[in-house]
Amino acid sequence: MLAEHVAARAFTRGMGAAAERLAAGDASSAYEVVANASGYVELLSQHIQKENSILFPLAGHIIPFGKQLGVAKPTNASSTRKQAKACTRTTLPWPARWSKRRMPGGP
Repeated sequence: MLAEHVAARAFTRGMGAAAERLAAGDASSAYEVVANASGYVELLSQHIQKENSILFPLAGHIIPFGKQLGVAKPTNASSTRKQAKACTRTTLPWPARWSKRRMPGGP
């Protein structure tokens, strides 16, 4: 599962770099944005499924209940808003046709 975190960071770096080129006018970068986004979505879906079905139940059996309460602190809402804002600095066009077709050789 740690390798999935490495792969996720590679997908997000790829999306960011391609999005910058796309925003600068390089229309050919659209393919790379979509390919990285598609790979990231697929990876994240599988990763969350593994966490929910394997990791979290296992942790629930291993970590004493009193300690679980300390781990499950609410997220700092201000920090979450800042992270979300940083992720949406660049607005990209997203035609429906991009999300409906599979990229050749892509995920």
